[in-house]
Formats: sequence, structure tokens, C-alpha cells
Amino acid sequence: MVRLGSHSVTQKGIGWSIGALGFVTVAYFAWYRLPVPLWHWANEVWWHWIPAIPAYFLMFLAPIFTLVGASSLTAVDGAGARGHLWWEVVSYLGAIAVSVLILWSFTPAPEWWVNWHWWLWGAAVVGSATVSAAGRMFRTVHKVHAPKVRETFSSEWRFNHVDDNSPPALGIAMSGGGIRSAAFNLGVLHALHDKGILREVDVMSAVSGGSYTMSWYLLQPFYAAKAALREHREFKLDDVIDEMFRPDGRFQTYLCKNPRVVKGGVLAIVAAIAVDATTGQLLRAYAAAGGLVGQYNNSGLVRSEYRERLQELFQGLPSPDPPYEIANKIDSEEQLELNLDSSDFSCVTPVEYRELAEFAEQNHLPFFIFNATVLVERAKRHLLWPTAFELTADDVGSDVCGYRAWGELKQWEVSEHLSKGMSLLQWNRLRDKGSDWERRQHRWMLMANLAPAISGAAIGLSYFNPKKRPREMKLATWTPFFANLDLGYLLSREIWNRKGTLYVSDGGHCENLGAYALIKRQCRRIIIVDAEHEKADRYVFGGYTKLKEQLEQEMHLILTVSDIDSYLESAKGASKPTGPGAAVMTGEVKPLKSDPSGRPISVIYIKLGLDRNRLDSYPAHVREYARDNDSFPQDPTSNQSFKSEQFVAYRDLGRHVAANLNEIINKLR
Repeated sequence: MVRLGSHSVTQKGIGWSIGALGFVTVAYFAWYRLPVPLWHWANEVWWHWIPAIPAYFLMFLAPIFTLVGASSLTAVDGAGARGHLWWEVVSYLGAIAVSVLILWSFTPAPEWWVNWHWWLWGAAVVGSATVSAAGRMFRTVHKVHAPKVRETFSSEWRFNHVDDNSPPALGIAMSGGGIRSAAFNLGVLHALHDKGILREVDVMSAVSGGSYTMSWYLLQPFYAAKAALREHREFKLDDVIDEMFRPDGRFQTYLCKNPRVVKGGVLAIVAAIAVDATTGQLLRAYAAAGGLVGQYNNSGLVRSEYRERLQELFQGLPSPDPPYEIANKIDSEEQLELNLDSSDFSCVTPVEYRELAEFAEQNHLPFFIFNATVLVERAKRHLLWPTAFELTADDVGSDVCGYRAWGELKQWEVSEHLSKGMSLLQWNRLRDKGSDWERRQHRWMLMANLAPAISGAAIGLSYFNPKKRPREMKLATWTPFFANLDLGYLLSREIWNRKGTLYVSDGGHCENLGAYALIKRQCRRIIIVDAEHEKADRYVFGGYTKLKEQLEQEMHLILTVSDIDSYLESAKGASKPTGPGAAVMTGEVKPLKSDPSGRPISVIYIKLGLDRNRLDSYPAHVREYARDNDSFPQDPTSNQSFKSEQFVAYRDLGRHVAANLNEIINKLR
């Protein structure tokens, strides 16, 4: 076959032929059928001209955009080009169908049809928009080739140490589990702080609900330091952390006041779902067709509400005095600027990863890792190494797409803001410069505030459970997507100097404990906080079992926690096995016998649990809540609207369980 550049002549011919067909179809309605009827309608009443003028403008541009959009059909290359071309065609035709249906509704011919069968017309528009977005989404599936692993972790090892040849001494992994996990992990951190261990932690790795707590622990001191600088006060990190864990202080009072990740009542949630499944589909299709990643990620109310509520609850800096309002809420000028930049992804003052990393390193806070999952081809989704995606203090990426240091993305940082004295007109002129706009529209990808929403995007296409049938998996993942209710995010491959996009969602879709990232980094001791949901009558330790199997298959390592292994063995065949005898257990990660040269990693495993036969030994808030609620401490992860006393009970349980952790750690030194 004759080649033209990197694309075949046949492929280009198909792409431009389909593009020409789309252009002619849209132009027929926009430039031929619609202008005259719209003119007559506008002349009937003077105010008709108000919507008619922008309508004429859009009619003029619609065919041009259609032709420009066809360029994506001719730019498909690389492995699987034929399949990629097919999905580009599907996406393009879906967008054309949306345009034609909307334009057609204004022409005289289908007036009877729209008036009497509006629901059918609306379903066709929404369906076409969904098909358009789905076609573009299938293009995000990453092909798995040879691993692109980091050559060394020395840059991370020197984060809090002079010696860059020694791995971290102590790491903590905080599991997923929504607001339940966030509260329990908060209590564990409190216990570590009480014993003076928290400041010794070198690396923190978190997934989903655990990432809520990690963002709180890192960002609250950051914002407090900025506030002290503005107010010309002295900033002492240890004093701020002491205040953060004081039960009656402003930080804990604010967290416990309204610990709801889902805002509004049932009617508000239903209304948001209805909007996302209908009009939200049009916004999503428009963004997908134009390759507008930022707009795509902001096309769902459910996704936006979830992200903003996480930021308000865990990243909002409480004011010094009651009623503890958010002191770092983003101002209107900066909100406008982010909106115009398609980077409106933070309701608090945005913080870039590089800023947060510099602050953490200067103040001896831990190196941080937010874990997510990248969507890869189906045959590889059961593996850990291709699917694990990291947003760290140093870089972003995975073993399948490579890693890119935040310092290499400085071109996306913005130094000039409206808030620094520029008028809106001056700022628009600055933004309208081509290169600057290319830079500004990627700003949101540098925001650390977004990381917990990505790591906690539980409803997403990356979810994979090998124990489920393919049909069940498709229903579990694609149903929310087609309804525009998935919480996952698109990331531009421009991060890695490539075209296209990646899809990332909840880190628990590949590994829900957050321990894999620490094991890769050879941490000498790892505290794993497992707050996964379990059935009250039978613990399955799903996260532990899955990680154990993956480590053995992919890294030739053996994870052993004898108390868990013994419990799982004894539970076989038992109708109602009792849980493990201890909530804090010890174990290790060691190489297979065939590789005796490796050094084992010490593991301290903390499991969310409650011994109801010994309730009197627990703190008052835990006792009282447990007696009134039989489901405690295993409220389902779907419950993201905790009451104040519920949040306090989980927090105090975590603090109680980890109270004697220092004795175990000292034994492992």
C-alpha cells in the first residue's frame, strides 16, 4: 500500500470522504434549510432577534467545525490504527448526528414531529451524543507494550534524607473505602502523632478514601503557612499539626461538623443525575469531538459535586474562630480565570504538585503518592504493573505510559493572573495568543487538589474484577459511562509528548491498599491501614488476597501476615468464622526462595474491626455508636453521607486500634 507520511493514502481517503459527507449534511441544514425560516421567525417579534443573532453565528460556524473535526479521522496512527480509525468514525458520526438533529428541529418540515414526539427526538439527540463520546472514549484504551519503569528512585529517596542510596525507612499505605476509610485513617494518623511516629514517616501512599486523609494532612499545613505569611505571623509546623489533631480544635471540629461527601438530599441527587444523563451528554459530546479534555472532565454535575465536596471538607482551611468558615475559598477573579482557562477544577486556592512537594520537603513532611488506575486493553486489566497509575510529589505516570517529572511541565504553569492587577481585557488578549492558550488550558493537570477525586473515582471504566463474567463487568462499567455518571478523568497524553488522551479512575480498581507503591520503593517497614468493607459475619480480606497473588505472580514476592493467612484457612467451610484475634498484625514481604539475595520488608497490618465482646474497652464515642448501630464498623462504601457522631466513632476507633503501634515499630527497628 502506498504510504503518505505516517498514514496510508487509503486511510486519509476514508477520513476525508466521511468528513466531506458530514460537512455537506450539516451545511445543507445550516446554510440552506434553516436561514430563511429563522429570518421569518425573528421578524415576527422584536425580541426574537435576541436568540436569532447568536443562532445565525452558530449556523455559520457549524459546517466549518464539522470540516475541522474531520482532521481527527486522518490523524490516526500507531498500533491498532484500523481500530482507532473505526472509533474515530463512530465519534465523528455521533457528533454529526447531534448537529443535524438540533438543526433539523428548527426547520419547518419536522415541526409536527418535534411537537408531538419531542421525547423521541430528545432521546435521539442524547443517544447520538452518547455514541459520539463513547467513540472517543474507546480511543483512550492504552495498548500495553514493554514496561517503561523508573530507572531509579534515588530522587525520591533524597526527599527527606541526605543519603540518596538508602530506601525509605518507614512508609504508610492508606486503603480505599470512601469516607469510612478517611475517618479511620485519620484516627490512625492521630495515634501515630500521639506517639511521635507520624513525623518519622518517609513516604505516604493512599488510595481513594485514604487519599482524602492524605490530602488533608499535607494541604492543611500548606494553607496555614500561606495564611501566616499573609498575616505576617510566625509559622511553626509542629504547632499546626498539634492543632490539627486536637479533638476540640478548629480542624477536627470543622471535619466532624458535616462529614458528607455527597451534598444535598435525594431530590438534589436525582436532579443532578437527570441533568448529567440528558443535557450533560451534549456538553460531553462537544468536548469529546473537539478533543477538549478540560471541558470533558467538567461535563458532569455528579463528578463536579463530588470533587468540590472533597475539596471543601478535606482541603478547606477552617478560619481561626467559630463557626469555622473556609478561609482559603477561591475568589471570584481567580474562579473566572480558571473557568476561561477550562481549568475550573478547584473551589479552594489551587496548589500545584511542585509547590506542595517543595513545602513538604522543606518541612520534612512525607513524600506523597496518590494512586489511580489507567484504562488498558482488556487482556491486561487483571495485571498490576500496567494498570497502576501514580501522581507523586516528583512525577506523574505509570509503567505502561512512562513517567514525566512535574518540573518538565513548567510550560503549563501560569505566572500572570487576573488577581495580580490585569484587567479582563488584558488577560483575554494574553490568553488569545496561540501558544499561551495551549499552555493555559492544561493548568488543571498540575493541581494537587484534584488528586483525591481522581484516586477516589470509584465509578469508572478502569474497574476490573476477574471473578465476574464479562457481561457483568460491562454492565458495571459501561452503564454509568453511557449515563454520563462515571467519575473517571481524561488526561492529555501531551504530558508524555504524545497525541490523544488517557482515562484514569479509582486506584482501588487495580490495588486498593496502596501498598504496591511502597513495596516497589523498597520501604524497610510498611504500615498498611486496611479499611475496606467486610461482611459482618465473614471477613474475606479482598485487598490483601489480591495483592498477595499479584506480588507473587508479577514481582516474585511473597506477602505473609500469619494472622490473616491462618484466619482465611480456618474460615474455609465455616458458616460464621470469627475474625482475626488482633486488629494490628505483623508480617513481611520477602522474595521467593529461588531469590534469597533480597531483603524482606517488615509489614504492620492494621485492619478496621471491632470486638463487640469487649466494647467497654473502647472510647466512649465508639461504645455509644456501636451499641446503637449494628452495622458499625462496616457501613457500606456506598454510604458517603456520614453523620457527625458516625465520623467521630470511626476516627476514635482508628486512634484506639493504633494506640500501641509504637511498641510494634520499635521491635521492628
